Amino acid sequence: MMRIAFLTTEFVTEPTFSGGLANYLLRTCLALRQFGHDPVVFVLSEKGDSFSYRGIEVHRARFRRPSPFALADRLTFGRLAYLLWIISSSMALSKALRGAHRLKAFDIVQAASYEATNLFVSRELPSVVRASSFAPLWREGYEKKPGIAQRMVEWLEILAIKRADSVYAPSQFIAEKVSLALNERIKVIAPPFFFDTQDLDWSTYEQHLKAKSYLLFFGTIGVLKGCKAIAEILEPLLSDNPQLYFLFAGKTARYRDQSMMDYIWKKAHSVSNRVLWIDAVNHNALYPIVQKAIAIVLPSRVDNLPNTCLEAMSFGKIVVGTRGTSFEEIIDDGVSGFLCLPDSQESLLAVTKKVLCLSHEERERISENAKTRVARLTPERVVPDLIEFYESVLRGKYSAK
Repeated sequence: MMRIAFLTTEFVTEPTFSGGLANYLLRTCLALRQFGHDPVVFVLSEKGDSFSYRGIEVHRARFRRPSPFALADRLTFGRLAYLLWIISSSMALSKALRGAHRLKAFDIVQAASYEATNLFVSRELPSVVRASSFAPLWREGYEKKPGIAQRMVEWLEILAIKRADSVYAPSQFIAEKVSLALNERIKVIAPPFFFDTQDLDWSTYEQHLKAKSYLLFFGTIGVLKGCKAIAEILEPLLSDNPQLYFLFAGKTARYRDQSMMDYIWKKAHSVSNRVLWIDAVNHNALYPIVQKAIAIVLPSRVDNLPNTCLEAMSFGKIVVGTRGTSFEEIIDDGVSGFLCLPDSQESLLAVTKKVLCLSHEERERISENAKTRVARLTPERVVPDLIEFYESVLRGKYSAK
């Protein structure tokens, strides 16, 4: 049995969690427990307590910004705020890890590449990094200019990856990008997937969506996930389909000094009354909404084998994803879902219209193929690869001493 520490800036126990990283960690920890291992989560928080969540040991690392950092933030007029936040948060996570390690030792640490969570982890402790994102790609997807502070953030994430004993990625897409940056081959290990919710809450669906036909986007509503492209097609799409609605479910990001949802409604013009939004809800309430959707539209600019796609396909839903962004690793175009070109409203509109015109028989065939594809990610198939990866790192670490 291995005792494994996971370092992260988000987890499902925290009120501010919003991304796939949190849900991935929950499933991975539950799967590791199923195989007899002891996963422990260290998550950044305003608190500093410890507790058990569904049998998983969780430590909240209390975030405190050192006084010199606060002064530096003021002197640079906030230009280094994010950079200093990353350094401070990584320090907090490492401090919490050291305290727990003294009480009961860990065999290995897995850190998220996102926000350089392992920057200050002792090199004496075996560690790996999971490339949950890649800052240069994400920056381009967010349409950010590469200023000095952003370049430093990207450098910190690369430095954190290099400090670990090994690194892996959940998708070939991200593995190739990180491999180029590190000049070394990166192993690909798919995430385990299974439903972690049994009791569904139909109240949100019944209140807002009952008897409506709708396409669905769910996740963080922002430019990175392709919501700008969706905004561009809403008027022609909904005008041609008078009974159709488009639903966005999730936390709305900012775009051009406004919320992305406000931008979307403005772009929808005459059909804005059929563009719906439901704020982020837990899986119990979200899954009924996913189940009843005609199809799921996820036109990400970049992504990393997203949970949203896996969740939708596991219900047998038809997913519209984007080529060259990792969706093609789970979707066989026209067989288990559909792919369009990223950042192309023409391609997105054409593929979405194609989905709406599918026959019942075609829908059933694609639905079954989608479920079959996701079934290849069960813990029984995936977790042994992860354990073997950990063991290979440990063998290399200790044989070198």
